[in-house]
Amino acid sequence: MITRQRTFREYFLLICTLLAGFSFFASWIQTFYFGKPTSAILSFKADDGWCPSPGSGIGIHCFGDYYHPLFLHTHDQPDVYTPLGSAIFRPFFKFGYIFDSSKAGLIAYLGLGLISMFSIVLWAIQNTKSNRLLLLLLFGFLATPIAIAFDRGNSAMFALPPLLIFCIAFSKKQWSMCVLAIVLATAVKPQYVLLVIPLLATKKWRIILISIGGVLLAQMMGFALLTQHPVLAFKIWGKNLKGYQNRLISDLVFGGNFSFSQSFYDFSKVFERAFSGRNKNLSQFVYTHSTVLTILALLVICLLVLLVGRHIGTLGALFISLPLASFAPGVSWSYYQVFAVVLAAFLVTDHTQDGKSTDESRIDHEVNTGSMGRPTAWFAIIATAITCFNLPLEADILPFYVGQYSISSAFVAPLWACVIFCVLKDAFKATWLEKRATTLASI
Repeated sequence: MITRQRTFREYFLLICTLLAGFSFFASWIQTFYFGKPTSAILSFKADDGWCPSPGSGIGIHCFGDYYHPLFLHTHDQPDVYTPLGSAIFRPFFKFGYIFDSSKAGLIAYLGLGLISMFSIVLWAIQNTKSNRLLLLLLFGFLATPIAIAFDRGNSAMFALPPLLIFCIAFSKKQWSMCVLAIVLATAVKPQYVLLVIPLLATKKWRIILISIGGVLLAQMMGFALLTQHPVLAFKIWGKNLKGYQNRLISDLVFGGNFSFSQSFYDFSKVFERAFSGRNKNLSQFVYTHSTVLTILALLVICLLVLLVGRHIGTLGALFISLPLASFAPGVSWSYYQVFAVVLAAFLVTDHTQDGKSTDESRIDHEVNTGSMGRPTAWFAIIATAITCFNLPLEADILPFYVGQYSISSAFVAPLWACVIFCVLKDAFKATWLEKRATTLASI
């Protein structure tokens, strides 16, 4: 009897289903056995204290990342948001003003945010022939980054459509759409300028320059048109951003910082406890120089992508750029991980050839054509699944140390670092094999 080997798409959906079930079980255990508030386990505490008036939130919850920027805007106080990023909230504030209800603006904002996030899932359903209901349940209702982005009312919800547009455009080599997607994504969160990294693989210098120029022009116009004193506003924004990044890479984050810096800081402390006793030189070095180390790592990755880019497949390039845009900043809250839903939707959809869908998924196609190694594919689907369903387990209920606050905050960023390393390793291997074949042919 011949048994059919499972595809990576099937393994990915199986892992996601198991993790979603584990997330529910872990939430149940922590809530009923340890008395942990469910909202705090998933995201932050429900009573977040930003309601401008009684009844303006939903119950005791105020959706702090919606009301806090509005509070700063109405009181003319600077924020870490760029003027373009803050402009997202203004139409909803006016909407609430028209109806004389701040809750009306909040509901409109959350509704549009949900539509933005669900549009990714609906696109995936339309572009695959099977498991459509499972996709809707997993990534529409159970994916924790979507739930957390909604819970916080964070504008990261609106970054998902531009991220998906970029993935589609990059796969189809529609460079003008890539530029548009990058500009739109950076209007929401500036760190998405790192989406230009895949373009290094194609050596599309003109497109790269247009993308960076478009981002700078859009942000400059935001400061010029949306602030009364653009130069002063830019200086204050830069100062606030620097302070925001630096003060949170420490032991005092509340389990929500998933950045590379924070994760490697946590692991450096684990290493010190295991091998160095009370010696804290390593963790102190990571803490002090985290920004410089991150910049150097980004430069090295860019150089490597430039050198071996022609052997990095479409998914490999996306597996490098989207995680970097989320985890490279010194502070990466859990709602930034919505990028994983985009990657999940993209890798499970059917591969198309000559405009027609085939029976294999995108990730299976890249593995079968040899542009991605099987270990890399395994790392990628595991990292994507864990990021999509990374319900934090609070550290004080665990009998062992796994990072400062939770399993997810300790392992998500390092997993993606492994994915990036494996993608680059595959590309170097393909480059070496090509040179070797060329050398042998010339003999």
